[in-house]
Amino acid sequence: QDPDVILIGETRDPETAESSMDAAETGHLVFTTLHANSASSSLTRLIDMEVPSYKLNASLRGVLAQRLLRKVCPECSVQRPIDESESEFTGLRLGTTVRFASALSSEKKQKRKEEGSLCTRCNGTGYQGRIGTYELMKVNRTIREAIKKEKTAHEIESLAVGDGMLTLKAYAVDLIAKQLTTISELKKICNTDD
Repeated sequence: QDPDVILIGETRDPETAESSMDAAETGHLVFTTLHANSASSSLTRLIDMEVPSYKLNASLRGVLAQRLLRKVCPECSVQRPIDESESEFTGLRLGTTVRFASALSSEKKQKRKEEGSLCTRCNGTGYQGRIGTYELMKVNRTIREAIKKEKTAHEIESLAVGDGMLTLKAYAVDLIAKQLTTISELKKICNTDD
């Protein structure tokens, strides 16, 4: 067997990480998943798994971080301009109109159901479906130098942003501006990303 592309379900130990890097060094295209908070922290996670920085630099071409956000229901959500604290948190201009979910308590849901006024699209949850927020870090010369110098995940992220990378938060803010998700969904993913 001589595969060109190898998919590894999850890298969670030094042995799997080493095998992935060895396969990549010998010309295979290797895809794997890894639990980390951001694209840049995945590099430090691999280093913590005893992958030497020279192997990372020789093998790694890019890292894609992703999170799922709930999509706000277009039927029953409300639109209103953001206030000062929301503007400060998101970076959106004060007064930008965004959507807010109309989540109902179980008592209100039951009452609306009996009245026949419960949102048929989301069943009173305020959300329907999911949408992804992504962060693609290309491992270019700048990032390779940072890995070689053992920079922190935060320093590497700053360099990647300087090269044009959109962070998970920046991508999600764009989705909020397009009225596809809510500020409360963004807050859920920012516990570790801020």
